Amino acid sequence: MSMDDAGADVLAVIQRIHPAWLEGPVDAITATLLPCFDEAVVMTYTLNDQTYTESGHDLLVFTQSGGEWHVMRRALVPPSS
Repeated sequence: MSMDDAGADVLAVIQRIHPAWLEGPVDAITATLLPCFDEAVVMTYTLNDQTYTESGHDLLVFTQSGGEWHVMRRALVPPSS
């Protein structure tokens, strides 16, 4: 696989993730995002019955498994002051 092919495949995953976060619908986010993430990733939106809102920029680390790209790590980079 060439770097151009890998880049296009990774971009396709990002293009599935981005509208799910921004446009919803909220009840479909999990179903939309689950195939995009590696099975080792744990994502939590609520903790102790409190919902948290994050802001900043996503830093995504990808892995390739079985010919498909998945997010294996997500970090939130806070916005600059």
